[in-house]
Amino acid sequence: MKRFLAILTVLAVVLVAFAACGGGGSATTMTMGTGGNQGTYYAYGGVLGGKLKDITGITVNVVSTDGSKANILGIDTGNYQLGTVKSDVITINAVQSIELKVLSAPVYQAVAVGKTAKITLDVQGEGLKYTWYYSLPGKTTFYKSSIADSEYKITLSADRVGRNVYCVITDAFGNSVQTETITLYAQ
Repeated sequence: MKRFLAILTVLAVVLVAFAACGGGGSATTMTMGTGGNQGTYYAYGGVLGGKLKDITGITVNVVSTDGSKANILGIDTGNYQLGTVKSDVITINAVQSIELKVLSAPVYQAVAVGKTAKITLDVQGEGLKYTWYYSLPGKTTFYKSSIADSEYKITLSADRVGRNVYCVITDAFGNSVQTETITLYAQ
């Protein structure tokens, strides 16, 4: 445990040194986002702040926050210079360059029973995931399909005529859109 604290203290000193270099002058105070004031990270931040003051002379103001996400965003906006973060709590996405958008209504061409029915989509976006849903003929409950492609393909059987189908498309940034519902019918 002492070895862990020693390594952590050295790491913190290095981080403080780098942070102090970026301001164009000598830093005398820094702000550290932690967690809720009754939690472990808040108490840990207080101890770490004290150690940093002892080693570097830099005062660390420890503030209670809503946790990892708030600390990352606080550093990004310049409100904090330090922050405690759990690595598995948040994913920060890159800037979205292509807006998620259904460019045209789903296209379905009627086919004879026994033939392959297809619904095709024209969608723009990045890292697209397709989740298809269907309802049984004459029913209102929708079920998730195992089809995960941009095209919905099934062999049209008599019991599938009248099936309603729609797709939810989700991009790499967590945005999603739903297509209109298409009814499968036979020629």
